[in-house]
Amino acid sequence: MSTFCSIMVREETPGSNLLVWSSAHNAGVFACVAVVQLATFMFSRSISAVFYTSSVVSLIIAAFVLLVGADRPVSVGLPSISEYTGDEVVLENGTESDSEETSLTLPQIFVKYILTNKVVWAITLTSMSLYFVRYGIMSWIPNQKALRLILQNG
Repeated sequence: MSTFCSIMVREETPGSNLLVWSSAHNAGVFACVAVVQLATFMFSRSISAVFYTSSVVSLIIAAFVLLVGADRPVSVGLPSISEYTGDEVVLENGTESDSEETSLTLPQIFVKYILTNKVVWAITLTSMSLYFVRYGIMSWIPNQKALRLILQNG
């Protein structure tokens, strides 16, 4: 999905990127929970059947994406993103290019644009911290007798 956001959505609309990413994530979580609940109901509460069902569904989705998915719009006969949006790709030396290809390898791109990007690290650490607190509270609060007493006595 992040590849979709980086290739298919213009850089001037970062809010749209976040919207697509967040909506897809929430829809996927809903579908996953629904499938697991259905498997639990259908297979008389068998834990192993739930894992098998989730694995089979994941394999079906992966096969579908591999068969139907395309790398870039040009590979299926559509115009390139820069042609469709009118954007020009500006290279590091300041020149403009219509090409969407790069001479960098995947590890070089990962190190240059992700691993050494301070903004990515800040977002990652913030998200990790929020999830740490969220799941800590979710697992801690139900087990606290003192909290129940405080809430009961008001």
